[in-house]
Amino acid sequence: SFINVKAVTFGLRHKDRFTEAQILTPKNTIISQNLIMNMSGEPPEVTILDDMSGIRFDANIGALKGVEALNMISTPLRGNLVKAENGLYYPQGLNVGAPRDLVPFTRGDVGPSYFEFPKR
Repeated sequence: SFINVKAVTFGLRHKDRFTEAQILTPKNTIISQNLIMNMSGEPPEVTILDDMSGIRFDANIGALKGVEALNMISTPLRGNLVKAENGLYYPQGLNVGAPRDLVPFTRGDVGPSYFEFPKR
């Protein structure tokens, strides 16, 4: 999923580091069943800089802006996110995303008991 991203760019490459022979376009790539959205409600901007013929978009839910985004979303996301009992946010009225009974864990729940994680 793409959550709280400002932009999604496909085909971005660093021309100073790679030659044309080193850059391969995607083949047989599927981007499927993702939730694409921002908590702010402002959809991410999509930019396509290279050949996308090898990428298929299927069953994605969300909102994107930009002319290139037209075929990337199967189900538009309308409405707000609602915080569930497990502390995660889900689109209102849609049964998508992580399972509702998923129990997130914190950094303190994992790792050796003698190690104290630095405060963030």
